[in-house]
Amino acid sequence: MKKMNFILQSKGDSGKSMLTYLLALKNEGNPRTYFIDFDSSVKSSTQQLKFLQGRTPARFAKMNLLDERGKIDRQRLFENLQILEQKPYDEFFLDFGAPESEQFTSLFSIDYTIKEFKQIADELDVEFIFNIVVAGGSSYLPCTNYLNNIAGLNVSTPPFPTYTSKFLSINCGSRSLTLEVLVSLMFWMT
Repeated sequence: MKKMNFILQSKGDSGKSMLTYLLALKNEGNPRTYFIDFDSSVKSSTQQLKFLQGRTPARFAKMNLLDERGKIDRQRLFENLQILEQKPYDEFFLDFGAPESEQFTSLFSIDYTIKEFKQIADELDVEFIFNIVVAGGSSYLPCTNYLNNIAGLNVSTPPFPTYTSKFLSINCGSRSLTLEVLVSLMFWMT
């Protein structure tokens, strides 16, 4: 089953693109991974993932989810997910910008139920994994508020949410980097 990792946080400059970059470094030698920049505001991932651009086969794309009003176009989101599902990769990393992340919760409170979103995952035969980035300092409170908003969608059991703290170690030739990924939130959509 393919995995789609949504990297979300409505607070700008919280580290979404940095996490995406570190995951790309970790998976640089894995040709079965694909990275997507959905950030309409700053395109940090586009700049940071230049080392993946131009490769054969392609492992990076920019996609736009916003309509002319600057709102997430839910049809465009699911069409893009369908396009990605058809690609010959096992795991996808979707970097959402702050504007897209901010509107993401409304997809579940206005447009779709969690059950309908789960049905979409089942139809695509993919697993959706939601990674919520939590930054420190003055960003901590807005980041945790967003995390609570996502957790407040309370989908179902087994236990929701599942929080994990894990270390991401990346070996880049002579350089080595270890980073604690603060929070990973996984939806159990059963």
